[in-house]
Amino acid sequence: MQDTESRELSVDRWRSYREGALSNVLNPKTVIFYMAFLPQFISPEGSAFWQSQPLAGLHFVICMCWQCFLAIMVARARHLLASPRFSKAFHSMTGSVIVMLGVKLALARQ
Repeated sequence: MQDTESRELSVDRWRSYREGALSNVLNPKTVIFYMAFLPQFISPEGSAFWQSQPLAGLHFVICMCWQCFLAIMVARARHLLASPRFSKAFHSMTGSVIVMLGVKLALARQ
């Protein structure tokens, strides 16, 4: 029984990869970025496809480094963010900000 539960809790890496790849392929911001940014660096004399491949590859490497950095930071911060002490301090701080914005709005002149 425990083996079945551990399989259900495990991450299906291929499914995660497919979902991430599909999300990136269907993301219109990515298409707009490549269509707006990359043509500036492509010579009209050569093949646009082969000139854009190194640029897209460089963009991919930079994004992967950034995403890995974010994943490492989130993994390290997970224990801090889950602690009751941090949660209480965070709720107190955000509540104070909301109250101060309410007071500023109440005192604002029209």
